[in-house]
Amino acid sequence: MKIALVRLIAGSALVLAAAGMVHGTRASIAQGLYYHTRFGLFGEDLEQVLARAGTPRGHPEDLHVVTDAAERVSARCRRAQRLYPFNYRFCALASTCLYQAAAAGPASEQGKRFIRESAKWCGRGLALNVFSRDLRLRKAWLLWAAGKKVQAARAWQEYVDWDFWRGSNHRRLVDLYVKSGNGKKAIEAREWWMLLRHAE
Repeated sequence: MKIALVRLIAGSALVLAAAGMVHGTRASIAQGLYYHTRFGLFGEDLEQVLARAGTPRGHPEDLHVVTDAAERVSARCRRAQRLYPFNYRFCALASTCLYQAAAAGPASEQGKRFIRESAKWCGRGLALNVFSRDLRLRKAWLLWAAGKKVQAARAWQEYVDWDFWRGSNHRRLVDLYVKSGNGKKAIEAREWWMLLRHAE
């Protein structure tokens, strides 16, 4: 009886250890994909690549850089998600790349697809971390791009209520309220921005 119990405990421990090793290996590979995509795939930080391209309307070579980055990052994010579906930063990176690629080019079916994919990655990332500032801001801009200006301002207001003491949050809120035509809320947000702008 005691030997059977010891064997059961030892076998269970081995199974748990093996499962932990498999999980850890998958997470490590997915994290490696993220870091290589973010910092090595393009020979430099991906955000610098996108910033350099800016909003390249009328510059086909820059547009190609952004759309290529969006396609490659999205594919790598899908691969990483199959291995380890808990990296919200990869979701944010993919969402940002796709959104910027859509914003950089002329209105097209590819741009619409990029917006849909950006929204999908944003939603996945927010399901993993509802407090991610980048993903909350991306959600607001995606709503804005869809013509839902009031919802965009409301979505960002929800985040600002949580991360209240950061002045730049209020500055973005001012922009959203002004552009959505809500002058009263814009004035209120501007007052908070003026009070908090040096606090960061």
